[in-house]
Amino acid sequence: MLDQVAKDLGQLRNICVMESLYAAGIETVTNAKCVEIKEHAVVVDRMGNLEEIPCEFVVVAIGAKSRNYDNIITYCKENNITTHVIGDAVRARRALNAVAEANEVARVI
Repeated sequence: MLDQVAKDLGQLRNICVMESLYAAGIETVTNAKCVEIKEHAVVVDRMGNLEEIPCEFVVVAIGAKSRNYDNIITYCKENNITTHVIGDAVRARRALNAVAEANEVARVI
């Protein structure tokens, strides 16, 4: 539940990333905890209030360290939700690796 997108990036890279997200029409959500992923929406707890956000795709970005995401994978498999693990979720590496993997996944979906 970070208060800012791309918080761990340097200032210049942060500006570039945020401009790219804006230009692509991507809506970002901060200060929120994902509590449920539905077929066409995600439910988040934002400061004690549950909100349902309509969407077709959900990208979960949880920082620059590899973490255990087995519970997310299990949930998605149980609910027939396609998942793709890329970038630092695989293991901590360079941003270039994550971008290349994201490009491959984007072309598939």
